[in-house]
Amino acid sequence: MTSPFGRREFLRLSSVAVVAGSGLLSACSTPDEPELPSTCGQEADDGGEALGLDPLLTPLDEALFPLPPQAGAMRSDSVLLWGYALGLESIELKVWRGGDEQRFLVLEREIELTEGYAKVDLQGLSAGLWYDYAWFAAADDGVTRRSTAGRFRTAFAAGCAEPIKVVATACTHRRYAPFHSLELMAEEQPDLFLQLGDMSYNDGARSQADYRQRWHEALSDPGYRALLPACGMYATWDDHEIVDSGTYYQTGETRRRIATEAWFETIAVPRLGGDRFWDSYTWGDTAEFFVLDCRSERQPATRRDADAIYLSRAQMDWLKQALKASQSVWKVIANSVPMTNWPPAMIVEGDRWEGYQAQRQELLDFIASEGIEGVLVVGGDFHCGGVSRLEPEGPSSVIFEVLVGPGANGGNPIGYLFQEGSEAERSRIFGQGQFAFLHHGMSTTTLDFDAQAKSVHVRFKDPENEALRFAATIFTDGRIVNG
Repeated sequence: MTSPFGRREFLRLSSVAVVAGSGLLSACSTPDEPELPSTCGQEADDGGEALGLDPLLTPLDEALFPLPPQAGAMRSDSVLLWGYALGLESIELKVWRGGDEQRFLVLEREIELTEGYAKVDLQGLSAGLWYDYAWFAAADDGVTRRSTAGRFRTAFAAGCAEPIKVVATACTHRRYAPFHSLELMAEEQPDLFLQLGDMSYNDGARSQADYRQRWHEALSDPGYRALLPACGMYATWDDHEIVDSGTYYQTGETRRRIATEAWFETIAVPRLGGDRFWDSYTWGDTAEFFVLDCRSERQPATRRDADAIYLSRAQMDWLKQALKASQSVWKVIANSVPMTNWPPAMIVEGDRWEGYQAQRQELLDFIASEGIEGVLVVGGDFHCGGVSRLEPEGPSSVIFEVLVGPGANGGNPIGYLFQEGSEAERSRIFGQGQFAFLHHGMSTTTLDFDAQAKSVHVRFKDPENEALRFAATIFTDGRIVNG
């Protein structure tokens, strides 16, 4: 095959970020249509030079490459790739496409490392396609070894309305290892993974070495070893990446700075000005994912004020306008802490959206006044799986929130009350119609987005016995159908 570089889409390495202690240098179809448009990726030809040797025949070396590779920040033409190797000054990145019969090289590039870490921002990819990648290096014996191979799919281009399979989790504590819920997510063969915070519990860490040790322990779990290479990821943080929420806002600047550096060096997320990472990622006409920072910008002293600050003014204004401008059927707000209006006295409200009522209401009023349809909130933190309406009645009752449940942590008693209590108790505590499902146990959560049907099918599996715990289909008009 003739290489298309130079005639169609030369793959540019727009920026290579290497991590030092001081931080990063970073830079569709409908049922009646027999064929999908080329913007969905099926007809794109961005294969490169045919590979004479299958890269997967290179010996795997998990001692040299002890952590799984990551892909993140997927757009229709770009991705952020992450790698880590021990005791090396540089490693080689290879990106390819194709299956067992023929593979085509897309990129081959030597990447310098600092303290083992690298991030590479790749531009010029085709929309809606699956790519494979791995990191390579010569070991001490002179034989080339490789990391675990990873895969990612680029986001859809405008006009594509293919379905999207999403898996999501939060709260993976090493004391509940191994993270079998994540291994089950990898088996779902998802298009993308949402990590909604508390990915690593670093509460006792103080130094750079402490944080790195805890991060490496988390990523070394079989769950992350299975899931991170299986697809690309969008991630936000919560408190435990830094320190427990009880002391988060009293934690000194030095410790928070060290923890922030560790998060950015360890996760495939872009680092924008002012340590910002909140942004949106559009998958054609199917869904747009709004990844929020619902932790670091809060000002707890303001929470009862008329100008309560849960998100910075910059982030709030961006979110409102981006929601209004979105052309996707589903507008998915990915945030670490729930937005649902819970029953009175159920849970301390100060550590969630409801505790900053003025700003919460500002956002919900804007969505209602602008007539924005298809908003779905996906949240973590509460250690329970759930499906609920943001409000029991009124305009916001058509907006659902999916709590992804703990990937690996203890359960929240409120889920037990909902699941095990009598019908009368459930009605008294939770009211009628607002909560479709709550469960206290660890969970494997999957969301299948269907733009044509304007629906998302949500499933919760028990990771211990792999049984289906709950399933429902949510529609953009506010309907929900169990099963």
